[in-house]
Amino acid sequence: MPTGKFRLNHRIAEQADLSLIRVFDVVGDMTCIEDWEERYRSIREGQTLNFLAYQPLKHDKNTLAFEGTMYSVNNGRRRRNLLVVHP
Repeated sequence: MPTGKFRLNHRIAEQADLSLIRVFDVVGDMTCIEDWEERYRSIREGQTLNFLAYQPLKHDKNTLAFEGTMYSVNNGRRRRNLLVVHP
């Protein structure tokens, strides 16, 4: 399950509701909403985007980068969601 790896990498408790977490508060390569919006705008609906996240873990500066893939998906209500996968 992709969220399990994300939780482990970013030290998020299993019981924490991911829908309440702002990505730029937990990942190391983003510091504000503008960083997330820039990455969000870089992918078109129905496409994938491969990216490198440098210094991705706020708690571990020895991890230099993660390679990830972002998928743009539609949830059936015309709301665009992103699924980000990285090791």
